[in-house]
Amino acid sequence: MNMLEDYLKFAIDGIAHRRLRSWLTMIGIFIGIVAVVALISLGQGMQNAIDEQLKKVGSNRIIITPGGGGAMAGSTTSEFVAAKLYEDDVDVVKKVRGVEDATGVLIKNVRVKFGDKSRYVMCFAGNT
Repeated sequence: MNMLEDYLKFAIDGIAHRRLRSWLTMIGIFIGIVAVVALISLGQGMQNAIDEQLKKVGSNRIIITPGGGGAMAGSTTSEFVAAKLYEDDVDVVKKVRGVEDATGVLIKNVRVKFGDKSRYVMCFAGNT
């Protein structure tokens, strides 16, 4: 027990003699704890916001892409460009047991001109 008392006395003496260093250390620890709590809270808030957005879309919806879904939208790989879905494919999906509704959507990069300015934008077209 004598050794523990010596360590405690040594620590208290160090804090008493180096007050500025002690205060700066305590402030640093406090700022670190606040930063960790803030980041965890921010992460939880973002997770909740994403969950709410996904709930609005619905967890019972899927997206079918041509080419097996191996390429991202806007990709220029040959299999994605070569593969296409047609209105008949939408009709086949509608006939699948458990499917309530299906619709086709066309997604394409198009050039839009206004006056002397021109830009490429992603265009979505579909029927309801």
